[in-house]
Amino acid sequence: MPVPPYKENERLLRFVRAGDQKAQETLYEMNRGLVHMVAEKFRTSGYDYEELFQIGSIGLIRAIRNFDPGYQVK
Repeated sequence: MPVPPYKENERLLRFVRAGDQKAQETLYEMNRGLVHMVAEKFRTSGYDYEELFQIGSIGLIRAIRNFDPGYQVK
């Protein structure tokens, strides 16, 4: 039986909080599509897509590092 994605995220986030760089990279890769989707929405705003993607990626990495499981969100 496969592990539900949110359970995998919880496990990886525990590893990230312990300093595991590979877990952070895995979570980033799993959620990079969100950055792409948002960057695409703002593409017509006059900003360069690559800049938007880079800023979004930095935000995603910071969100992964600072995620607080105490809020009990999935």
